[in-house]
Amino acid sequence: MTAAASPPAATAAIRLADLRFSFDGPTDALPVIDGISLDIAPREVVAIVGPNGSGKSTLLRLIAGLLTAGSGTVEAAARQVIGPDRSVGLVFQEPRLLPWRSTLDNATYPLELEGLTVTERRARGLALLQQVGVEGSADARPHELSGGMRQRVAIARALARGPSILLLDEPFSALDALTRERFDVELLRLWARTGTTIVLVTHDVREALFLADRVVVLTERPARIAGEIRSPLGRPRTIADLDSPVLAASASAVRGLLGWPAITDDARAQESPAESPP
Repeated sequence: MTAAASPPAATAAIRLADLRFSFDGPTDALPVIDGISLDIAPREVVAIVGPNGSGKSTLLRLIAGLLTAGSGTVEAAARQVIGPDRSVGLVFQEPRLLPWRSTLDNATYPLELEGLTVTERRARGLALLQQVGVEGSADARPHELSGGMRQRVAIARALARGPSILLLDEPFSALDALTRERFDVELLRLWARTGTTIVLVTHDVREALFLADRVVVLTERPARIAGEIRSPLGRPRTIADLDSPVLAASASAVRGLLGWPAITDDARAQESPAESPP
């Protein structure tokens, strides 16, 4: 299977050009991103996979404006990224909700910071909670919600300012396999309703191919792009597509770019979606 071509630069919602980034170490710089160039089209869903510590989360933070590139350029929504921007929403691996605030108040916290009135925040917040399926828990505190519900609230908060780009950093990694598959389907429904461009970091190759239009595979740190594989699935997608034979073939291609050993059909049947091969 050949790598998929990036969309034309003129249509890019996200554009990375020769991006490089290093963390300052005790005695020397630690290179993390080494010359990544990537264009992502509006409404495209792109999954980022790679070895542990390869810089996947760092890449999302650079796009979100939480980190500043050492060299190269980052553009989002046709603007150079120089800091956090309302056009970009970011969901972390942990929901990071404020424990003393209700579900509704957590979801609308960005709107409060922008100075919207209580009435405006409530109207927008209730619509967001309905969009992610937790409208019945608007008054609950985070400790009263399941892990999946807390992550839904985190997604609602990321959508509060109407971003055109949504960055997801392993948002479902803490969920059990069955719940995770259901959330994957719900994420696709949310994408269909909102029309956002989505960049998803995941360790689950099947999940990456199920959700994304294409999967970008990173090398070991310092990260470069090892290749891209386009998902063989059309849209819309259903949970039955997770068991599609063509998905298994594409997953093998992704694993090949990662340098993982080939997985037999018997081994694949026993493999947990959340686990990485040795």
